[in-house]
Amino acid sequence: MSYRANFTGVLSIDPPLSRIHCRYLEAFSQTRRVCRDAAFSSSRPDEMRTAAGLPIGEEGGFFVGAGGMLGQEGGGPMLDPGGPAPADVGISDFNRPPAGQPHLWCCWQPTADGGGLHIPETGSHYEPISWFTYLQQHFLLPWGYRLSGDIDYRGADSVDVGRLSVRDHTLHYAPAFGRGPLSEGWAIREQGEARLAAKDWKGAVSAFSQLITRAPDWPDSWWLLGSAQARAGQLGECVVSLDQSIARETDAARREARRAKLHGLMRQAGKAADALERARVLRAQSSFDAATLEYQAFFDALPTDQRAGDEAVSAIIGIGLCEQGAGCHDKALAAYFRAAQTCPENPSGWTYMAYLQAYQLGTPREAIESFRLAIAAGNDGSPIYNELGMACGRCGLHDDARDAFIEGTNADPDDPLPWLNLGHSFMALGDADEAAGCFEHAAEFHDPRCHAAALEGLAAARDALAKG
Repeated sequence: MSYRANFTGVLSIDPPLSRIHCRYLEAFSQTRRVCRDAAFSSSRPDEMRTAAGLPIGEEGGFFVGAGGMLGQEGGGPMLDPGGPAPADVGISDFNRPPAGQPHLWCCWQPTADGGGLHIPETGSHYEPISWFTYLQQHFLLPWGYRLSGDIDYRGADSVDVGRLSVRDHTLHYAPAFGRGPLSEGWAIREQGEARLAAKDWKGAVSAFSQLITRAPDWPDSWWLLGSAQARAGQLGECVVSLDQSIARETDAARREARRAKLHGLMRQAGKAADALERARVLRAQSSFDAATLEYQAFFDALPTDQRAGDEAVSAIIGIGLCEQGAGCHDKALAAYFRAAQTCPENPSGWTYMAYLQAYQLGTPREAIESFRLAIAAGNDGSPIYNELGMACGRCGLHDDARDAFIEGTNADPDDPLPWLNLGHSFMALGDADEAAGCFEHAAEFHDPRCHAAALEGLAAARDALAKG
C-alpha cells in the first residue's frame, strides 16, 4: 500500500549507528527489494553486507551489492522491471519482495550522521510501520541499537495528520482524528461524503457547512463545501468556498493545484494550465530541495580528512544530480566541476559534466574536453570512448571521432556500439570499405540496441561500394 504524506522529525538512535551499519541501511533503502537466487547473489560483490556481518538472507533479502538499483554491476544498465530477469543479475522475480519484507522499497533511511532514522519528507511511502518492525527485528536490535522519539505526518488530506512514536521498541501510530474531541468533525465529513455518493447535493452542502463550524481552519472543509456547492448549482458560493480553501492551504504545490481546479471550474483554461505547471514545478522542486539538503548534510558530516575522497565526491555528485533534475543546469555544472576538483583521481565529476554538456546543454565541444579529462582520470572503458566519439562527430571532427571509436573497440572488443559508430565515422570519411567491415562486425553481436542500425549501415556501405 502506498501512502503519500509529509513526515517531519527523526527517531533517535542510541548509540549512533557505526559507519558500516549506516552505509548498509542507506544501501538497503536505495536498492529495490526483489527476490533473488540466494546462492547466485552470495557470489556477487556485496561489500557493505559483508562488512556488516550479514548473511545473504532468505531469497537474497539482505543483498545490497553491485551498485545498481536492481543489483546490476556498476550501477548499469538500467533493467526493465516488466521484462524477463537477466540471468547475470540473479533476480528471480522483479515484482515480489523477499520473504518477510513488506514491499519493494524500504521507506526508512538513516540520517547522514547515523544518529537517527527518518522517512523522507515528501513522496510515496510504503508500509512504514511494517518496515520499521522489520528493520528493528533484523538489524537494529541485533546490532544493539535503541530507538526513541516521534515523527509527525500529514497526508494529502488536510485532516490526515498524526504522529508515529517509538515506545519500548514498538512504533505506535496515533492519528489525530478518529479519536478524542475532534472525532465528531471527522464523522460529519463522512456524512457529507455519503451524501455526495448518493448525489444528494443539498444534503452534502448542509453537512459540509456544519463541518466548517467545527473546523474552520481545515482547507479541506472549505474545499469539500465548495465541491458540493458546485454540484448543487451554487456557483457563486462555490467560488467563495474554494477561495477560502486556497487561502488556508499551507502547502504551496497543493495550493496551486487547487487554484488550477478553481480556474477550470470558471472556464479559465489558460490560468488553469499555468497553475498546474506551477504546482508541478513546486512538487518537483520540493523533492529535489529535500534531497539536496540530505546530500549536503552527508558531506558536512564527513571528517575533514575525508572531504577530498570518494565519499565526498559521491555527495557532491548527488547535489549536482538534484540540481540537474530541478532544471538548474548551471548549478549542476558547478557541482560536477567541484566534484572533479575535490578528488582529481576520481573521474565521476568530469563524466557527469560531460554528459550534461553533451545532452542537456547542447555544448558538444565542451563535452569533448570533459570526456577526455574523465578518461585521463581513469574512466577508460568503451562507453566513455563511444560518447567521446559521438560528441566529436556532432562537431564534424570525424578523424577524432574515428580515433575515439577505435579506442572503444580496443577497450572492449565485445561491445557492439563502438563498432557501429566506427562504421558511421568511416562513412563520413568516405571509406565505405572499412565502414562495411565495422557494420558487419557490429551486426554479428545481434545486440537489440544496434542490430537493425548495423544492418542498415552495412547496406548503405555496400551500396556505396557498388556505385564505386
